[in-house]
Amino acid sequence: MLLNRLFVGLAAQALFQRVAGTRSAPIARAPLSTSALVKLAKNTNQPAVKAKATSKTTRQSSTATTKKSKADVTAGATAKAEKAKNLAEKKEKAKQKKLQQELAKKEKKEKEKAKALALKEKEKALALKEKEKALAQKQKEKARKEKEKAKELAKKEKASKAKTPKDKPWELRDADGKLVPLPMATKPKRKTSFLLYFAERFTQLKHLDEYLKTSPSTGKQIPDLTAMSTSVAKEWKELPDAQRAEFEKKVAEQKAQYEKDLEAWRESLTPEDIRRQNLYYSHQRKTGKAAPSNLRDPNMPKRPLGAFFSFVQEQREAKTLSGSVIEQSRQAADMWKSMSAEKRQAYEKASTQQIEEYMQAMEEYKARNQIA
Repeated sequence: MLLNRLFVGLAAQALFQRVAGTRSAPIARAPLSTSALVKLAKNTNQPAVKAKATSKTTRQSSTATTKKSKADVTAGATAKAEKAKNLAEKKEKAKQKKLQQELAKKEKKEKEKAKALALKEKEKALALKEKEKALAQKQKEKARKEKEKAKELAKKEKASKAKTPKDKPWELRDADGKLVPLPMATKPKRKTSFLLYFAERFTQLKHLDEYLKTSPSTGKQIPDLTAMSTSVAKEWKELPDAQRAEFEKKVAEQKAQYEKDLEAWRESLTPEDIRRQNLYYSHQRKTGKAAPSNLRDPNMPKRPLGAFFSFVQEQREAKTLSGSVIEQSRQAADMWKSMSAEKRQAYEKASTQQIEEYMQAMEEYKARNQIA
């Protein structure tokens, strides 16, 4: 609007100068308004002014068109700006949406990662718990097996003790629990002429089929000692004296070595060995079986005879008794009964002293040989 007014003012001023006929420098004055210029043109009755007025009308029409065009341009620019603004807003919204989507995606990924990590930790904790549970179960099973093993072992030991008979008084076991043989088992054996002959014939007959038998435990062929002994005993009876004399000579030669070995065996016996062997002999006699006389330790103190038997021994040495042993015992008993109290007291006093000395000697013997 201002631009149109300026344009109209400039046009009216140029027309006024042309009418006045001056080309001088424009006088500074206030510009005329449009209505003043139109009024001036009418008063002058100049064709040019009329033409100018016509031109002004045309210009006004053109100005209106221009204004319309400008309005259209402005509207277009505004629409374009609005469109650009909308597009910018749309792009910004799309950008914000994309950013939000990426952020949501990232958050989702972080959540999934955290969830996976938590699941992994949970699985790890569960696996550790299962491992600890399995270990505890394994230890419990091991303890149960050990307990059952100990129980079974105790049961076996109990059964073994119940099955194994109690050792006899004469039996002794070594550190490995094996029975120690009795002294008589290690006593040197004197070989007779027949045993020497049998040993010689054994080496000659042990491979013959007629003197072999099948072992019931192993199934192998072993020498039949019963058949062989019967056959060799028959041979020995029919053996000529000359051949038998050879074996008798060998026995005589081995006798000195036998006596030497027997003496060494006797010296090797301990009081405990002798006690065990004598306990066994005593048991044999009680069960009605034959048994040799008890072994005696040469270092063991001898028990005194007592008052009566000391008197009997004295009478035997004086040869005041006659007849058999039984008759001598009867004679000595009659003499003991008819003896005065003074004489009998002397024997009893000597016997009491001998017993006291014997008891003291036995205490020293037991202490020396560690006998209870």
